Amino acid sequence: QEHGGTALVNGEQPAMGMVSQNADLQLFNATVKSEILYRVKNPDLDWYRRILGLLGLERYESTPPLILSEGEKKRLALATVLMRNPGQGILLDEPSLGQDTMHKKMLINICRELAAQNRMVLFTTHDLHLAAEADRVILLSRNGIEAMGGADEVFADPEAWQRAGLFVPRWVFAGMREGVPV
Repeated sequence: QEHGGTALVNGEQPAMGMVSQNADLQLFNATVKSEILYRVKNPDLDWYRRILGLLGLERYESTPPLILSEGEKKRLALATVLMRNPGQGILLDEPSLGQDTMHKKMLINICRELAAQNRMVLFTTHDLHLAAEADRVILLSRNGIEAMGGADEVFADPEAWQRAGLFVPRWVFAGMREGVPV
């Protein structure tokens, strides 16, 4: 069944940066540095250095992007979006793919920092630990939206998860958001 729609902010489509699930589709320059700075006019090199540090990419500046690990490629694709200062926010497709616990926490911190700047952070994920960190969750199935609301509220609705045909670990229904390893 096909579904569609349009997201509007104040009646207009938002200007968003996007990181796709397959970062290889977004990477094509010779080095990490040239990838991040590609077509950025008058780049703020202090911001560039901060992004490298935030995403743990400092040691890869001269590295060809396509030889990085999948997790590193995902973080590099995010760096390219952040360098361009995405107007109203970012859209991340499966952002925790290839990330270890430390890098997932790093990702959550970046998302929270963007949200604190009144930017939207939208992500699609099958990673329930990551979803549990979200302020709001939309549970989708092939039938459309099964539940929508605060993360604790959506995770406490076993009927919605059952309608979606998803098995969910007990910690989700126990309302365990804090202290759950990411």
